[in-house]
Amino acid sequence: MTSDFDLQAKLVGYVDDQAEMKHYDMQFETRTTNSGYEPALNRKLIKEIKLKDGSYELDFEIPGNTPETSDGTYGGKRTPAKIGKMIGRKITPMPDADAKTLGSAIGPMVP
Repeated sequence: MTSDFDLQAKLVGYVDDQAEMKHYDMQFETRTTNSGYEPALNRKLIKEIKLKDGSYELDFEIPGNTPETSDGTYGGKRTPAKIGKMIGRKITPMPDADAKTLGSAIGPMVP
């Protein structure tokens, strides 16, 4: 049984007149390919499968992220980074439950 994950990210940064990054957008193209799970289930080697064998693709966009900033002094004021709201869409037709399962598998790879 195998699950292959491919994640490609594109980041676009936006700077002000002083060339300081103010925010950035992220876009992720993800693909998961599962194989061997259905035969393993049929042979009773596993009890259940969450995603059938095949290839699945999702795209995620996360606009409006801000980087962590500091006033540049030791122990000075820091502003934590903020991640924008994630928007996902299915590229490969699949039930919503499968898209949710795939999204939770890929989610930890995004940071």
